[in-house]
Amino acid sequence: MTPTTGKGESVQCVKQDGPSDPIAALHNHLHINPAPSECHLFAWKHRDGSLCPLTHKQFLSCLSNLANHLCLPGLKGHSLCIGGTLEYL
Repeated sequence: MTPTTGKGESVQCVKQDGPSDPIAALHNHLHINPAPSECHLFAWKHRDGSLCPLTHKQFLSCLSNLANHLCLPGLKGHSLCIGGTLEYL
């Protein structure tokens, strides 16, 4: 859902060869975090078993931790274009 329209948007992506394939990543996410269809697409299973929607803050924290682990420069705030986020998922 978008803040201004109150309804969702269509997203298109295509299968790619290699580890950055968004289709394989989505299937993996849905396998690891199975959720009812009425849940947020990027809901994740908390340690207590509840499903939580992925927030912007949590997403950036996850990317920052991953970048640190791989000795890469971190992505912060506006340096992460919303349209390019799919590449990082």
